Amino acid sequence: LALRTAGPIALLAPLLALAVWWAVSGSLAPVERVRRQLAKRQADDLSPVNAGALPDEVRPMVDELNLLFERVRQAFEAQQHFVADAAHELRSPLTRIRMGLELMQGSTPSPAFRSEILRNIAELDQLVDEILLASRLDAREADVGTVESIELLGLAAEEVA
Repeated sequence: LALRTAGPIALLAPLLALAVWWAVSGSLAPVERVRRQLAKRQADDLSPVNAGALPDEVRPMVDELNLLFERVRQAFEAQQHFVADAAHELRSPLTRIRMGLELMQGSTPSPAFRSEILRNIAELDQLVDEILLASRLDAREADVGTVESIELLGLAAEEVA
């Protein structure tokens, strides 16, 4: 009786394992598609990940990933605006200093003129200090925690199982 029962089980076990493998692979195909989509990206591509046809267990993770991409994109834009504003702010005192030095060529500068040049240099120095302070603060905020690499496909397979 045991041999008659074990025979069909021994034949069906590999078929059952194959069916389970096929079902799990099929259900994880959308996760693999997202992995390939992320692997093909350039470092500056912060467009949202297409979350269509993903399992409900994985969709919140991809939604959070898209939110992270949006926050990083906004941070890059803010940094670009900051750099543009800083460059604009630095141009004014530099232009005044350059014009003053051009006027000073071939003549003896008056004390008022010298004091104006020194005031412009002090203003420029203050702007540079403010920019350096802002960049240090940004660096501290960016260094919040450690980054840990995870294997998304393995994690998804574990969660589905």
